[in-house]
Amino acid sequence: MTGLKRSRNDENWPISNTNSPLPEFRDRLKRRRKALNISMEEIQVLRDRRAANDARIAEEQEERLLAEAEAAKEAHRAKGNARLQHVLASVMDAGFTLYEFLDELMHTRDRGISSQVSQMLILRGSDLLESIRQRQLKMAHAWAAKTTAEMLARESLKLAERLRPQQNREVTHVLEEFSLTRIMHDAEELAPTLCELLRAVGVPEASPACERKNRDLVLVTVICMLTRCRNEHSSEFQTTTCIYLLACGASRSQFDVLNHAGFMLSYTAAIAKIKTLRAERLR
Repeated sequence: MTGLKRSRNDENWPISNTNSPLPEFRDRLKRRRKALNISMEEIQVLRDRRAANDARIAEEQEERLLAEAEAAKEAHRAKGNARLQHVLASVMDAGFTLYEFLDELMHTRDRGISSQVSQMLILRGSDLLESIRQRQLKMAHAWAAKTTAEMLARESLKLAERLRPQQNREVTHVLEEFSLTRIMHDAEELAPTLCELLRAVGVPEASPACERKNRDLVLVTVICMLTRCRNEHSSEFQTTTCIYLLACGASRSQFDVLNHAGFMLSYTAAIAKIKTLRAERLR
C-alpha cells in the first residue's frame, strides 16, 4: 500500500490560517484612507479636460459617420451611373436616340407597355414633372404657362356662354333668377382651373380671414368681369348691377368708369334696360 504524497492534517491540531493578512489589516488594525487635498480649480480643470475629450470623441464619431454616409452615397451613385450607361448603350444599339426612345415609349400602341407607362405616370408623373422643372426651369415654366393659358381660354369660353342671357329673354327673368351663388357654382363646375388660380392669387389659404370683405363675393365679381371681357353678351351680372346702381342714383360719370372696368353696362344701356323692364311690367 503506497503512502500519501502529502501528510494528512491531524484533526486534533487547532486550525491555523497560513495566508498572509491583507495590507490594511496588518497589526490587526484597518488602515484609514486619506482623501487627497485637491482644490476647486484643479477639479474644474479636470472637468474641462474631460468635457473637451468627450467633445473631441463625439466630433470624431460624427465625422466618421458622415464619411461612411458619403462613401455609401458615392457607391450608390456609381452603381446607378453604371446601370444608366448600360441602358443607354442598349437604347443606342437598338437604333434609337434618347428622344426617339422616350417618344416611342409614350405613344406606343402595345397594350402591355402602354399600361405600364400609364401606371407609372399615375403614380410618379408629378415627380417626373418636378424633375423636369428643376432641370430646365425656364422651359418648364414656359410650357406650364402655355398649357394653363389654353385651359383658361377653353374654360372661360364655356363660362361666358353659360352667363350669356338667352336671346329675347326678358329683363324681369334675368333679375328674378340672378344669383351669385349659382354663378359661383357654375364657375367652379365649368372653369375649375380659373377659380383655383384666382383663389391662389387673391385668397391664399394661409392669409388671415378679413371680416369686412367677403372673399367669395370678390372672387365671383372678378369672374363676371372677366367673362364680360371675353364675350360682350355675357352680361347677366352687369345687367343686374347697372339697374341697381341706376336705382340708387349713380351718376353718368360713375357709369362710364364702372362700364370701362367691365363691372356693369353703360348708362345708355341701363336706360334701355329700364324702359324694357317697364314695358314688361305693363303687359
